[in-house]
Amino acid sequence: MADHEELTYPLLKILKPFLQDEVKNSEELIETLRCYVYQNGNIKETAGLLYCHYNSVLYRLERIESILGISVRNPDNFFHLQLAIRLYDFMRKMQPQLMTKVLLHLKF
Repeated sequence: MADHEELTYPLLKILKPFLQDEVKNSEELIETLRCYVYQNGNIKETAGLLYCHYNSVLYRLERIESILGISVRNPDNFFHLQLAIRLYDFMRKMQPQLMTKVLLHLKF
């Protein structure tokens, strides 16, 4: 495994259920998680960006937590999710071939 794969794989593995469409409405949930991360965990601002109710964001976050088996509000988990989301966004834009390779590697 190349150095970049050793760095990217553990981070993106966090998002595996959403990246492989193992989850109903995975696009909506990953977009909610993305907004939540980019708004530094502010639910009100996340709801505003998504044009949905505050309680809808809470429900989605609870669903995300249930799927991932972690609390998104825990500072350590939030940090890992920030890294994973930002890496995922960067790779989709800048390294699409590498992103495809990593996604294939996640399918084990």
